[in-house]
Amino acid sequence: MTTSSNGPYTMEKLKGTENYSTWKFSMKMVLIHEELWEYVEQETSDDKKGNKALARIALSVQPSVIPYIRTAKSAYEAWNNLKKKDVRRQRSMQKTRLTQEFVWN
Repeated sequence: MTTSSNGPYTMEKLKGTENYSTWKFSMKMVLIHEELWEYVEQETSDDKKGNKALARIALSVQPSVIPYIRTAKSAYEAWNNLKKKDVRRQRSMQKTRLTQEFVWN
C-alpha cells in the first residue's frame, strides 16, 4: 500500500478507480480540516490557498493517476477530472452489468 503524508495525515494514495471512493472521503476530510475544501467546490480567486489545495490533491495520487490532473490549473479542475474518470468507470460497469443481465435472461 502506498501512503501519502499530507501534513499530520497518513492516507492511501489514489491508485485509480479501485480505491477512489475511500480516497475521495479521506482527501475531503483533509481539505476540510485545512480549510481548503471551498477551493475544490468552486473556482476561486485566492491563488495561494487554491494552489495549496491543488498540491494536496496532486501529492496524494500515485504516478499512474497524474496524467488525469497534470494540466489542471486549480483544485476544482483536478477534483472534477478525477470525478469524471470515476463516473465513466461506473457507467461502464453499469453497461456491462446490464449486458450480462440481458444475455442471461
